[in-house]
Parts: sequence; C-alpha cells; structure tokens
Amino acid sequence: MDRKKYLLTIVFGVFMPLVLLAQWEPDVRLTNDPSESVTSFNNAWCVACSGDMVHVVWHDDRDGNTEIYYKRSTDNGMIWEADSRITEDAAWSERPSVAVCDSIIHVAWYDGRIGPPRIYYKRSLDNGATWGPDIGLTPTAGVGYHPSVAVCDSIVHVVWTDMRAGPQIYYARSLDNGATWGTDTIITPAAPPAGKNLASVAVSDSIVHVVWMDMRAAPQIYYTRSLDNGTSWETDRPITPATSQFPSVAVSDSIVHVVYADFRFGVDSPKIFHTRSLDDGTNWETEVMLADSFASWYPSVAVSGSHVHVVWPDDRNEDPSEIYYKCSFDDGVNWGVDTRLTDNVSESREPSVAVSGSHVHVVWHDDRDGNWEIYYKCDPTGNVGVIEHGEAVAASHRLFSAPSFFNERITVSFDESVKGPLSIALYDICGASAYSATYTSVPLSVTLGDTRILRLAPGVYFLRIELNEQAETQKLIKFK
Repeated sequence: MDRKKYLLTIVFGVFMPLVLLAQWEPDVRLTNDPSESVTSFNNAWCVACSGDMVHVVWHDDRDGNTEIYYKRSTDNGMIWEADSRITEDAAWSERPSVAVCDSIIHVAWYDGRIGPPRIYYKRSLDNGATWGPDIGLTPTAGVGYHPSVAVCDSIVHVVWTDMRAGPQIYYARSLDNGATWGTDTIITPAAPPAGKNLASVAVSDSIVHVVWMDMRAAPQIYYTRSLDNGTSWETDRPITPATSQFPSVAVSDSIVHVVYADFRFGVDSPKIFHTRSLDDGTNWETEVMLADSFASWYPSVAVSGSHVHVVWPDDRNEDPSEIYYKCSFDDGVNWGVDTRLTDNVSESREPSVAVSGSHVHVVWHDDRDGNWEIYYKCDPTGNVGVIEHGEAVAASHRLFSAPSFFNERITVSFDESVKGPLSIALYDICGASAYSATYTSVPLSVTLGDTRILRLAPGVYFLRIELNEQAETQKLIKFK
C-alpha cells in the first residue's frame, strides 16, 4: 500500500466520527388560535420524545376555560399533526408535564374540577393516537400544583407541591405503566412548613431524584432521593448555596445534573448555574455558572449519555426575554458557548428541552402573534456534536501539529512535504463553528490570532484540518 492510500485509510478509519455542525432549524408555530397557549414551569417538561416521535403538551383557553392540549410529530418535528384536546371537563386544567417510554405517553397536570386544584394523570398506550381516562392522584383533601412526571420502564413517578401540610412536596407512583396508582406520600419534612415549590423529578433504574426550591431558611435548592423506586426516601438536604430557585433535574446512569437560577448577584439579576453529582446524588460538586447575563431564569435540562443540554430565557440584549441554549458533551465538565434560539420583538418564555437520537427538541411560548402561542425548534444534529476518536494517528502521518492549550493565538505547523489547498476550522464542543480559513497552498505554519480567537470563551475546542481528501482533528483547550 502506498503512503497516500495508507494515510487516507488511517484518516477515514480513525476520524470517521468527524465534526457534525450544530444547525438549528427555523421556529415552527405549533398553535394558531386567538386564546393564550402556555407551557409549564421549568420543573416539568412540555416536550418528550422517543425515537422519531415528539410529543408536546400545553394548556390554553380556546374553549372558554383552560384545557390540556397535545400535539405530536412522527418524523422528529418535520411535520406536525393537528392539536388534540385531552381534557374534557367544565373546570380549568393547567400546567401539564409529559414523559414517554417507548409508545406509552404519561401526562400529569392540575385542575379545579372538584374545587381546589388537584393533581390528575392520563396516558396513551399508542403514541398519542388515543387516550385513557383521567385519574386523580390526590384525595379530596389535597390541594396540588405544578406536577412533574418521569418514567423508567413500567414505573411512573409524579411529584408536586401540595398544600395539605405545607406547602410540601408529595409523591405518587404507578408500578404498571399508569394503570393503577399507590397512595400519595409526603417526601419532605412536615416541619417547618416553609414554602416548597416547583419539584422536578428524574429517574435512572431504581433511583429516583427529586429537587425543588425551598424557603425554610432562604431560597435554596433542596434534594432527596429514593434508592428503591420510591418505596422509601432519604432525608432532604440543600445542594446549592442561598439564594437559588427554579431547579430542573436530569440523570444519566449515576451522574445527576441540576440547573437553576441563582440570585446571589441581586433579586433582579438571576444567573443560570449547574451542579452535578457523580455518585447518584451522594455527593455534589461546587456549582458552575452557565449564563452570566443580566437576568436569566427558569432553566430546563435534558441529558443523553454524556451530552447535557440546557435552555433558558434571558434579557441580555435589553429585549423582552429570548430563549438561549448551551450544551456539554463531557458530562458537564466543559460547556459550549451560548446559542440564541429566538430573535423577535416579543417575549419568549418557559422553554422545555428533550433529546432523542441526534435530535434536540425545544418548546416554549411567546407572544409575537399578539397572544401567547406554542413554538418549537429542532437541531437535528445537536446531540452528536464533535467527536474525537481516542486513537491517535501515527506521528509520521500527521498532517499538522498544534499545541494542546492556547490563549490568544493558535500556531499550526505543517510538514514541508505536505502539498495542496488547505482548509482550517475550529469548532466549539457543541459543533458550532468558531473560526475558519482556506489557503491555496500549504504554508509551513499558520497563526490563528485575530479577534475571533480572542473572543472565545475558555473551554474545549476542536481544530480540524482538511487537505485534498485528507482530514484530521485535534482537541484544544483555551485557558483564561
């Protein structure tokens, strides 16, 4: 085998998982009626997906009172079917949460059909084509708000804020895919009965993780877990500094991720922070700020393997709030740059994020149409990003050499025997392009050092060189 064929074999064999560019598609308007259509708070998810199926829930009052509506796409958000009203009563129904496992969809919400708000649940066994009856999860004595639902295999978990002893956080589960439900249980101490609200739930195997905002001392994120699928619960404890609110939780294997709004810089200047546990919630790392703009709140998190995706609204551009996105492809160690998902003169609020395969799905509501409507956006390659193969190309066959760390500039050197037109590109950890340049012939060295490099945030980047039909990628780290 000659040297060129050998080099091509190495390049395409070792670097076949190359840079896949993150590319957000245009906004899609999912509702079109004169009433207000509204998603839920960030503790719950209004979008869930499995395979090519994407499921969205919300509430609106097109029928004279607020009801729960559902919409689905069978092709990863390319085409959407008509809205379906899935609640049918004379009272109001609000703030739904959705979860899916295979073809079974689980929805929880609260409504006032028998007086004070109660938590209700219903399911579809056929990917949303038909729906079963409403099931009440709280007794007539309960007053429940803001449910969050999660599912693993056939076990469904729901948490919510309940006023019968509190407000406190309550929990209910079904062991048979939502057909029957056990008695609801309080999972936070009865004393002190300080404000506990907006509980968020995630599950991995038999371990159930719950976080909420707690006012027993100062606003703070508290956490508890069950190691036996909700049969028993550990004593709750704070996992963030005061003052912090509005948590969202996601889990992959033993790594638990929590994002929230932190108010340490003032009540008018919340910032988005992230904390994680590497041991199923036993220990928690020091929090890291993800967004330092003027006012950021209500974050939503989804995780797929080592890929962590976060969305939130903020008003950094002195506009009404817009939706922003950030991702990590290494379990939350390093994060890509912020990506602005919406750009209009209206206010965009309360986004939810979900992931399936290579697709990242985001749903929110905004008033660009004169009233609140539901909008959707997708990145079909957002859960792939940049992949660097663990094997290294033999030194004698490298196309280039570059330092592993950089600050103000990157110097790339080439062997004098390398010939032909040259393309250089730098990508962030989420696959977004940070720098690109082309040359008609190969110089001995190239220095990347203009304002595009200076403006890059500290973190992990990937340098990609393409030469004729050859290509190589190297991971670089920018330090402060």
